[in-house]
Amino acid sequence: MTLTKQLLLSGIIVLLCLFAGMITYVVRNTQTFLDQQLSSHAQDTATALGISLTLTMKNNDVITANRIVDAVFDRGYYQTIQVLTSNGSPLVERHLDIKVAGVPQYFIDLLPIKTASKEAIIMDGWRKVGKVVIESNPGFAYQQIWLTFIESLKWLVLTGMIAVILGGGLLYIILRPLRSITKQAAAICNQQFTIQESLPWTFDLRQVVVAMNSMSSRLKNLFEEQMQISERLREQAYKEPVTQLGNRRYFDLQLDYLLKDEEKLATAILLLIELKQFKEYNEQYGYEAGDALLKNVAEVVSQSIAPFENAIAANKGASFFIILPNITKVVGEQVADTICLQFKEFEIKGLSKTKEVGNIGLTEFTTKNLKKDILSIADMALRTAQSQGANRWSMMVSQDQTVHGALEWGTIFDKAIRENNIVLHFQEVQNWRTPEDKMYETLLRLPLDNNQLVSAGAFMSMAEKLNQIIPLDKLVIANVISRIQKSDTTERYSVNLSASAFDNEEFKKWLLDQLKSLGKKAYRFIIELPEYGVINRIDMVREVFHKVAEVGAKTAIDHYGKNFNSFSYLYNLNCHYLKIDGGFVRHIEESKENQFFVRSLVDIAHSLDILVIAEAVETQNEYDMLMKLKVDGAQGYFVGKPTHIDFDK
Repeated sequence: MTLTKQLLLSGIIVLLCLFAGMITYVVRNTQTFLDQQLSSHAQDTATALGISLTLTMKNNDVITANRIVDAVFDRGYYQTIQVLTSNGSPLVERHLDIKVAGVPQYFIDLLPIKTASKEAIIMDGWRKVGKVVIESNPGFAYQQIWLTFIESLKWLVLTGMIAVILGGGLLYIILRPLRSITKQAAAICNQQFTIQESLPWTFDLRQVVVAMNSMSSRLKNLFEEQMQISERLREQAYKEPVTQLGNRRYFDLQLDYLLKDEEKLATAILLLIELKQFKEYNEQYGYEAGDALLKNVAEVVSQSIAPFENAIAANKGASFFIILPNITKVVGEQVADTICLQFKEFEIKGLSKTKEVGNIGLTEFTTKNLKKDILSIADMALRTAQSQGANRWSMMVSQDQTVHGALEWGTIFDKAIRENNIVLHFQEVQNWRTPEDKMYETLLRLPLDNNQLVSAGAFMSMAEKLNQIIPLDKLVIANVISRIQKSDTTERYSVNLSASAFDNEEFKKWLLDQLKSLGKKAYRFIIELPEYGVINRIDMVREVFHKVAEVGAKTAIDHYGKNFNSFSYLYNLNCHYLKIDGGFVRHIEESKENQFFVRSLVDIAHSLDILVIAEAVETQNEYDMLMKLKVDGAQGYFVGKPTHIDFDK
């Protein structure tokens, strides 16, 4: 119960006690007054009747005595009237049963009125000839007391209603700062360090608000310092200080993970850029000019890969590395051509001291290729480009890649969407906090004519090019929702959606309607978005995540940590899970840098009430280290391979 309700209830109880005491006092006073009035009334009537009956009793006129008594008794104010002779025998006697109209019996029992008998002597001179005995009827007294009680009760109800309305309004105004303090405390728990600008006029509450503002400000500074330290150390471990791109350690980490990611990688392009005679450039023009050239090249690289949300860029000395996952050779060649054209304008724009900036070697690879072979072929392509002259590029591949054309993929997509011709595989996700909650990530497969199943990495880039991303996402969502609706179990299913689908308003509305159809089962559906897709549309994603949470479904960010983004964007995102990019998980037991990054991420995520799941866990050593780092769960081949599971059986 809220403090407002408690105070209001306390006030009502005090008011009821006060009014109950007042009503009791009034009723008791009325009872005492009426007791006295009945006694006085009976005595006065007895005296008057005794005088009236003097002559009648002297003559022993019984008929007249009866008439006189009846005249008094018929008025109904008396319970008993007796006229007794001098020897005590009754001469006239009248009795009336007590009847109280409209008064409950419990009220009569609660307030008994005892009417005393009053007497008057009938004298003939100095001689006693008789006696009159009268007892008043209490019925009228009960009616009067009951009316007094009812009127008092009406005033109590009316006054109580007015007091509740006015008191409730006053309490709402007086306790408004407390509600603000409650919201502020809840916000602090979610790492939202708000400050109350307006201070309450009540001194005690003002002191509390000032203390809360001070605490919020200090916690905000401490939390920001923690994030800044973590981000700074992460940058020192994985970032080149001059170009602000990833360093060679970061490049190796990402390439190693891609070569293991058979689910999401079909093919990729590696661009190896090397600046021409950079050592001599530094010696001739100075290290400051050399750093400026590196920054300018890094800027061109960043601009060239900006259209590719999942691109990876790194740098070591005079060498730059670009990985474009799930991109065709043609697109890779276009990126290389764009960079080389920019290089040719460097001297004109004042970005370089010489015309000859560098060369690019390209190669295409898949998860079937070895890392050393990929780098070797890229280096051979680079040497070929250098032999052709500065600002040139060259492409070399290890072997021909068997690919489907756009027309063929269009036919495959059309059949899959029209006939619901897809296969869903599920990979277990362990939740170490609540092991009883089983979780599975949904993985899409498309069957080809040769009965071969291809994973999403093999066709998602083509699906996006042919505008088939949203229909495929809808198909997967509809199948998973149907599975949830038909089952009475508690398994949770995550669906990794394409971030570009969230740019479509109709899709977002459709998604929310589908989640609402799950009702109370909505908690079993988890929406996953890759981090690079979230960063590029953070405000829109935050809005959708909030709406998804209101429905009851859960949200997650996939491949977290791949991009060098501040932890601060997680504020107010309403995200329930973070999945650490597999590059930081691979051989984590051997990497202090990766351990530090994961531990820092876990601490910050837990302070935001977000669970952290590690992806691509493949060995016992990785599994054990992640548990030591307080990660909340794991996913990968060590936990479970993707399989087609019939959960209905």
